[in-house]
Amino acid sequence: MGTCCERCFGDTSIKAYVGGAGDIGDCDYCRSLCVSVADTAAVGQFIRADVLRAYVNIENSGIPYDPESGGCMSDFVYLDDVFAKTDVFSELVIDAGGNERLFRDLMSDSAPDAADGYIDELDNGLAHLVEIDAWFDLSTGRFGDSWDEFRTIVKHDSGFFEANAGNGSKSSLLGTLSELLARCRREYATGLTLWRGRSDYDMQAAAWSYLPKGITNELGPAPLGRTRNSRTSPEGISYMYLGDSVDTCVAELHSSVGTRVCMGKFVTIRDMVLLDLTSVPKLPAKSIFSPDYDHDMARAQAFMNGFINEIRCPMSDQDTGLEYLPTQALAEWTRHQGYDGIGYLSSQNTRGHNYVLFCGPRDDGHSVNRMRPFREFVRLESVHVHTIEGLSFAKTEAASFTELGEDTDTGFDGNWHIEFLEASRGYFT
Repeated sequence: MGTCCERCFGDTSIKAYVGGAGDIGDCDYCRSLCVSVADTAAVGQFIRADVLRAYVNIENSGIPYDPESGGCMSDFVYLDDVFAKTDVFSELVIDAGGNERLFRDLMSDSAPDAADGYIDELDNGLAHLVEIDAWFDLSTGRFGDSWDEFRTIVKHDSGFFEANAGNGSKSSLLGTLSELLARCRREYATGLTLWRGRSDYDMQAAAWSYLPKGITNELGPAPLGRTRNSRTSPEGISYMYLGDSVDTCVAELHSSVGTRVCMGKFVTIRDMVLLDLTSVPKLPAKSIFSPDYDHDMARAQAFMNGFINEIRCPMSDQDTGLEYLPTQALAEWTRHQGYDGIGYLSSQNTRGHNYVLFCGPRDDGHSVNRMRPFREFVRLESVHVHTIEGLSFAKTEAASFTELGEDTDTGFDGNWHIEFLEASRGYFT
């Protein structure tokens, strides 16, 4: 049995463990004198226990066997690869040439006794290792399991009222996810420019004949009696959907060739807090040797990648309204957590972002205490009319105006400034 010291190791948690042993002596591996030391059996057992929090022997992983290759259907690593990745050994012991001997002694001195029926999961450091659950679907782990169970409950069990608010309820499952979603909280200052479009089929005929009259309401959220099943709102609940650009709005409208599109340029008039699902948040990475290492959190980056892509995934012709239920319930939960809306990736414009603001139309059916009107969130700054031409859209006329009065439904009364611009062309992908 050898004696190693804290200076042999680069990982701070292992250094702390060795230093906590309370022994002072000389190191057999890096040749340091009068330093904090511990025997290789104890340090090896500490390392083994922590490695097995993140890795498993591939033979015990449950990964299927591939008869063609003669092995499991997954890549693997050796323990010395794990050591290199986590900087277990210090430059000092490597430069002294003692790291390979230290590796062998750590494993052999801490190996379980086969005579007592114990199996060495690490095979004396030679085992083929895989990260726990990494080969399987991202729904493994507490975050994936919670989201998967939440989807199932919403779609097939209790989509509305839920008497049980304890473990396994929809609120508790989203409470588990909130550990990650809290990292997606983003504050937006007043003055954010957003766009909203309406096509020939959605606009009232009167709106085309005289754009300024009532155009703010036409471009606002759908009236309560005309709402449709959407990604984050079911039929009957009206939110305001916007895009970060004209390109994104045109792409999301799925307008056919020859269709006119009325595009409103909105500017936010208040600070807002959104759940930002436009990018994967940076999550903390803990060493596998850290006392508070959390394997589910270590894999949360991969889960969030899949989660964000699922939120933006377009509906296919084979999908039913059931597929929107989880994101609709998520949006409602988000609103009741105090957020003003959600930002997410566009499914139609690969470089675009969509936004849903939790504000409703100017309609007596909405209680102000439950849903604030959209005019408290945004101001319509200008209106532009485009004609769809194949995969491009051409601006055929534009009416830009400044709203000086409180009521935009009174028609042209001197409070509107209308300017018709020359046609221009833009493209979206």
